[in-house]
Amino acid sequence: MITKATVFILGAGVSMPYGFPSGSQLVQEIIGSTAGIHFEDNEPGLLNKGEITQILHTVFGEAHTEEFGKALHYSQRYSIDAFLERRPEYTEIGKWAIALFILRKEIFSNLFSFENQDKGCYRYLFDKLDTDWSSLADNRVSFITFNYDRSLEQFLFTAFQKTYGKNDNECAELLKQIPIIHMHGSLGKLPWQIKDGLFYGASIESYAAKSSVANAAANYASKQINIIPEGQTSSDEIGLALRLLSSAVRIYFLGFSYHATNLGRLRILDLFHNNTAAGPSYNGPLNQIMGTAMNLEGSERNVVINKWHIDLPDSNIDSLIFLRRYAQLD
Repeated sequence: MITKATVFILGAGVSMPYGFPSGSQLVQEIIGSTAGIHFEDNEPGLLNKGEITQILHTVFGEAHTEEFGKALHYSQRYSIDAFLERRPEYTEIGKWAIALFILRKEIFSNLFSFENQDKGCYRYLFDKLDTDWSSLADNRVSFITFNYDRSLEQFLFTAFQKTYGKNDNECAELLKQIPIIHMHGSLGKLPWQIKDGLFYGASIESYAAKSSVANAAANYASKQINIIPEGQTSSDEIGLALRLLSSAVRIYFLGFSYHATNLGRLRILDLFHNNTAAGPSYNGPLNQIMGTAMNLEGSERNVVINKWHIDLPDSNIDSLIFLRRYAQLD
């Protein structure tokens, strides 16, 4: 059980072990289905890229789809969010593309396969919450995620349900006590969260008319995605995140890329300065802020450490090993 206020800030690297793309991989996949570039699709998914192309052509027209894809390609942005922040005229088709490509990777079996158990960190985090059913809500843990997928909440819901033998309503009520803030929105609430919610993966694999189902799912999901315009520093999600961070004792960045815009919106420097304002004798709430540094090179790590005051103890380990080696989860 986690008794000290702990906030996990999640980037794409946390979802990748469960089959989801990184930010740059998502950009490449979207370009491959929109810019008229020929490609082969050998990756598993509920929809193939050709089917996604057809959906986008039907909804937005071939010319606009290709115009969007080429603009994204030549922009050379590392993430679709960063591109859409500066090109609001492509917001609608961009959100549809995000929804379709993330929906295709919401594969339920990937969350619980033996192969992925020791790649991802969800099982480890779930184990750290362990206590009797009546005390689970007393875990002082929350999640701020920059991911669109619902893999974390689906994993926790299923694991709680099967571990404790509880029904949907009981597990849904429990998970209301564990904040999961999607900074850029998500694909939408799941059926156990709201009536008529969107099933995990939209159950596309169980329908013969995949494109029709995917079209409806993407239309719903795209409306739940929130692209924060360039320069905007406030939103409902940011406000909720700041309240959680302000009372945190421990903050852990997992699978995060440390883009300055995102760190700025979370006011990470304010947390550091507030905690050190009274000098070394100050006993403020925050006593640990650290994270993973997979794929960061020397100068990139130095910026995160020296400018943002985030401890990066190891540059060659994934989120699971980081948690096992460095995180205090008591």
